[in-house]
Amino acid sequence: MKKLLTALSPLFALGVFSLSPALADPAVTFQVTDDGGSWFVCSKTGSTTSIGCVADPNLVAGMGEKSLVVVSPGDTIAFASLGQANTLHTAVSLLFPHKAKNMPFDVDLVPPLLGGSGTPFTVTVKDPGLYVFFRDIHPYMFATVIVDDPATQQLDLGKTVDLPRVTPGGISGLPTAADLVLRLVHTFFIVTNPNNWQNFPASGTSLWKPSYPAVPVLAFDANGNPVPVPNLNDFLHSYFLETNDKGEFIKTLSAPVPPSIPGNGQVWVDTQFEKVSQKIKPGTATAVDATLAVAIVGGATGWRPAGMAGALGFELLHTVIRPSVGAVPFFPYSA
Repeated sequence: MKKLLTALSPLFALGVFSLSPALADPAVTFQVTDDGGSWFVCSKTGSTTSIGCVADPNLVAGMGEKSLVVVSPGDTIAFASLGQANTLHTAVSLLFPHKAKNMPFDVDLVPPLLGGSGTPFTVTVKDPGLYVFFRDIHPYMFATVIVDDPATQQLDLGKTVDLPRVTPGGISGLPTAADLVLRLVHTFFIVTNPNNWQNFPASGTSLWKPSYPAVPVLAFDANGNPVPVPNLNDFLHSYFLETNDKGEFIKTLSAPVPPSIPGNGQVWVDTQFEKVSQKIKPGTATAVDATLAVAIVGGATGWRPAGMAGALGFELLHTVIRPSVGAVPFFPYSA
């Protein structure tokens, strides 16, 4: 069971929480950061009979997750801002078992730089199931926990989940084998693990080869029937058309190509995950003088200035063109 828990903990944040302060130290604490991908970094701060943090790559074959936890029913987890972030972040319930007690919650994580005390927000997870947490302004910031059901041989996602914030009226009682849940699981593994990002080659083409925990998982369909997944890694590759029927990777990444139309003015590119020498930390946007931009990422919207190599493929493609503001060839900043 431990081996299974270890490999699958990269799935999603789960648990049932009580919002009152815990009597014992939390088994794990998610410390919020300003680092791309690992926005919520798990650290061991107590004890658990399960796996706890799965940040050790040896625990999850092929994975480099830092925002994943597997705990036991009755464990306490915490969220804190202890100085690794210089901006205010939040911890918000995105997905949780149907009608879970004390769900949802939305708390501010104020860093010491802004007067925060550093006191963690704690919740006690009681019911097995799938829980996901995120930051409401930056929805690509995820923390996940799996509260493992000791009665099952697989890592189970529970029967149904609620997502109160994804639509105006929310979604209630969604089966865990539903397409939306699978897409959230897939997105979590991509966004939080830099090893799974799409790094475009400087020239030619390359294959994108993401990896996921190769463990058995148990979900449920709309009729309440169990949907066992023998190998999550193989399933996600097949479901999202990342491999062919022989198990060979088939998604090709092409090198950036020069734009066909000369740039004019300034282009703002969504670069939440980018780290370059001119930026003190990953930020939400990079402003580029379009007259010096030399390529487009994978043929999609997203100008690349000269000198920025190894473009990451998850930029959300939220680009704004502004009039030129002067002869500033490359003006990146963090927001």
